[in-house]
Amino acid sequence: MNLVSELVTTQARLTMFSGHNQSSELSTISENVEKITRRLRDNAFTMSLIPIESLVVRFQRLVRDLSKELHKDIVFKTEGTDTEIDKSIVEKLTDPLLHILRNSLDHGIETPDERTKNKKPSQGTLLLKAYHSGANVVIEITDDGAGLNLQKIKQKAISKGLIA
Repeated sequence: MNLVSELVTTQARLTMFSGHNQSSELSTISENVEKITRRLRDNAFTMSLIPIESLVVRFQRLVRDLSKELHKDIVFKTEGTDTEIDKSIVEKLTDPLLHILRNSLDHGIETPDERTKNKKPSQGTLLLKAYHSGANVVIEITDDGAGLNLQKIKQKAISKGLIA
């Protein structure tokens, strides 16, 4: 990517230089270099972008295995998994996303019995949604569980000495 950036910068300088000179040969060469640079840049970008779908297989396995272990009936849904993101960012996001999903499974979604008592479907839903927002990619993870138990969190923080 750095080499492509350098090439784009050099190509821009060539275009400016050819614009100040009256050589039709130089103009033709400059236009050809610009076309090739543009194609190379586009190819380099598509090589470094991968769809979020590549992460989903790992997440599906986690949801399946952990929901069995916790005796919870959970369906994992996805939207926008064709959204592309840079490979290096995917590597940095994997662990935090796994942690969020695990928290939803452990603490968010109730057991089928609890859900039925609360007049909810016995099967919980976990949704991973990805989409573009301007130049950014947004990844949302939601579940239809009970939400955060603030009292329990407060007690845990007190017991650990994090708050008085």
